Amino acid sequence: MLASHRTSTTSPRKMAAVLALWCLAALFGWGAADAEQAATPAPAAPPGPTPAVASDSAGAERLHQRARELIREDRLPEAAQLLQQALALDPAAATAKSDLGFVLLKLERPAEAVPILEQARAQLPDEPGILFSLGAAYRLSGKVADALEPLGACLALAPERKEAAYLLGMALLEAKIPANAPAAAPFFAYVDRDDADGRLHYIAGNVHLALGDPDRAIAEYRKAVALDAEIVQAASNLASLYYDRQQYDLAREYYEKGLERVARAIDKGKPAPKEYAPAFYNLGNCLFRLGLPDDAVAAFRRAILLDPEYQLAYVSLGNILFQRGQLADAEAAYRTALSFDASSPLAHFNLSSALLGQGKLEEAREHLEAIARRGDFPRAQYRLGDYYRLKGDAAAAIAAYEKGIQDDPEHADAAAYGHLFGLYVSGNDAAQVLPLADSALARSANDPAIRGLVARAHLALHQEDRAAEILEKLLAEHPERRETRHLRGSLQARRGDLAAADKSLAAAYRQGKAPLDALSWGLVVARLGQDKRALELADEGLAALGAPARAGESAVVGGDLLMLRGSLLERKGERKKAIEAYRAALDSDEQGARPWYAAALAAAQEHAGDAAGAAETLRRCVQTAAGNAQCQYALARHEAREGHWQGAAERLRRMLAADPRCRVARVALARVLAANGEKAAGAAELEAAVSEPETPAGGDSEGNPASRCALGDPLSAADLAVEAARMHLGAGAPDRALAALSRLSTPLPPQAEALLVETARSLLATGSTPAALAAANRAMELGGESAALLELVALASFKLGDLTAATRAIERAVQLEASNAAIRNNAAAIAIASHHQELADAHLQVAKNLVPLPAAVLRNLGIQLERQRGNAREAVDAYAAYLAAGGADRALVESWVRALRAILDGAPS
Repeated sequence: MLASHRTSTTSPRKMAAVLALWCLAALFGWGAADAEQAATPAPAAPPGPTPAVASDSAGAERLHQRARELIREDRLPEAAQLLQQALALDPAAATAKSDLGFVLLKLERPAEAVPILEQARAQLPDEPGILFSLGAAYRLSGKVADALEPLGACLALAPERKEAAYLLGMALLEAKIPANAPAAAPFFAYVDRDDADGRLHYIAGNVHLALGDPDRAIAEYRKAVALDAEIVQAASNLASLYYDRQQYDLAREYYEKGLERVARAIDKGKPAPKEYAPAFYNLGNCLFRLGLPDDAVAAFRRAILLDPEYQLAYVSLGNILFQRGQLADAEAAYRTALSFDASSPLAHFNLSSALLGQGKLEEAREHLEAIARRGDFPRAQYRLGDYYRLKGDAAAAIAAYEKGIQDDPEHADAAAYGHLFGLYVSGNDAAQVLPLADSALARSANDPAIRGLVARAHLALHQEDRAAEILEKLLAEHPERRETRHLRGSLQARRGDLAAADKSLAAAYRQGKAPLDALSWGLVVARLGQDKRALELADEGLAALGAPARAGESAVVGGDLLMLRGSLLERKGERKKAIEAYRAALDSDEQGARPWYAAALAAAQEHAGDAAGAAETLRRCVQTAAGNAQCQYALARHEAREGHWQGAAERLRRMLAADPRCRVARVALARVLAANGEKAAGAAELEAAVSEPETPAGGDSEGNPASRCALGDPLSAADLAVEAARMHLGAGAPDRALAALSRLSTPLPPQAEALLVETARSLLATGSTPAALAAANRAMELGGESAALLELVALASFKLGDLTAATRAIERAVQLEASNAAIRNNAAAIAIASHHQELADAHLQVAKNLVPLPAAVLRNLGIQLERQRGNAREAVDAYAAYLAAGGADRALVESWVRALRAILDGAPS
């Protein structure tokens, strides 16, 4: 989402181009003038005078001596005139030629010096001073390759003239002569013999770097730094090489080694050269890569102290502040950067990000359009996607993100892909996610941010094993990535492995102390019951954010931290403080994008006894278009709890008119109707909810609902069918209850089997015997055998005249619950009807000794004694006990008793 933190690359090719300008004014250290003075010693002093050989030579010598005096007085133009006059008198004067070449070099006229020094060398081929001056003249006149031979010859004749080695090294660098070329041999041989001159090893390192041998460059730079800590540029180049190799610890060591004195001076308020500003800038980049944002900020601020107009330092400082959620401070940094270069697309781009994050959407659009008018910064499409997404125009956002990926795939960062994935998922187009993730990965197979995004895409599609595989591999390869630790912790929390999630999120938080990490870790430790620590994390995250942004993306983190804080305070019983936290969260959500804030505040107000305040909170939320469904739902439930059934029902009906597939609203309406006595109507709504799938619910990275109907109440279709059947039973329609339950498939909800039994009994009692048998059989089919179900099957079969089926079912029920007196009694009754006298006796004898003893056992015992055994007296006793126990068939049984007593008394029956 933000720009790279580096100013420039230090690849061998580009470093050579920089070092070609005297090899010394690279990333930081010296100015160009200082570099020339330090690395290019003046040509050798003129040789001593040559004795005169003739009268004209004597005149030439006098002019020569006067010219030398002028040279010492630094009156070079006059000295050049006298030397030219001397050579006119004595054209063979080699030393005068040498001195004239020297003066012309000092006057920056190397092209004129070359032919004169060539003549001098022809006369004095072994004079080191002439060889050195000639090499310098060749180099400065652009004939760098020609400089190599005279400089090498000088070094061979006078090894003590180290300045020749310096110049030879720079000439090799500029001419790009291979290190194994003969012309390079004198220089490298000289370097290998000298272990005391750090500057020489520094130049050798530059040559190796320019020739594409970074390993040998590193070795030479290390020697240079060890020999002479004042060679700041050697430490700088060495640090840059380590940075390019992602060896950030070593890069930091050498950046800081080169800047130690300057940093001390800055911290003491002493002036320091402006040229060191890029050094601190690069150090800041390195520290940022090491996950030390506080130290990186300090380095960027030092760079700004040295160079108050250092635009890139302001941009990078803004980037860190942005990532911390300090959007107002980031905005100020980006605006300062723009004040130095109003045409900078990077500063406009990053400023638009800060503005979008604060909800300043239209101002952000102005900056994005300023970039778009340039036509050379296509990644602005991604921020336009953010603009449209925050405006709620999903179609325009998708079009902008897709155009950005099509036109400028190289700058499609993980955030842009992530937002596009989220739009696909919330728009019920999840099938687009994985193909897009695969194409992103194909373009950036080694980009850890993209790989993390692919893991997030798998998570969105509930492919958790694949996501875990990607994250573990990514973390093994890039242990420094805070984002990966955060995502792994979120996955572990989703899977319920809270101990592992605690470790992962703690590591992520300690790495950057980002507010989002504080939120995620706080949620996990709260689930672990560590409320005190969770509350500390919520407060730390809020402190890092400053005042939560009133709108935009950072407000989500700030608002959710306040929600976490409120829930923890509520658990502590500090409801007043909890309400304050919920209210602050709601105030941060001016656009109503997170209506659950209002729902939580209203619930807390209701628990505190402030029903009017809860209703007012929800009505305010209802008036905000983005939160309409969530708050309409919460307000309807509130009205139902207050007994305002009609108002609640009408509100829910309006929700369904706006979105007929909003299953949660339909379920709530069904419950409101049932509670108001309209059980049949409620059951009908529930059955409609079962047949209509719920609107798919999207969500943000932390699982907060985004869809209009993602309102909670996670009941399955089976749960709803059971609830509808219960309403039908309550309305006196067991046949409809059976129809609702018949649509169930395994596995059953725990309450379904009991409800089927209840339905079967109700049907049996109302005379719907075939339906009762069907209900009992359906329950057995779905839930397995139980004694209660088998008893119902037996009774229904008995009533339908199927004594064989009745006997089989009741005997199986007895096997399952041998001590159930009621089942034993029914078994006896069926045995009596089937003329299985001994079996009936056996069941009744067991039943008599069971507690509690059903009255019906006594009735069947009387029947058995009277009709099968002919024992009228004992039968009368059994019937009398039945009547005393409150038996139901009083009139019938009393008639039996009168008849038996008449027989016993000898009266006519």
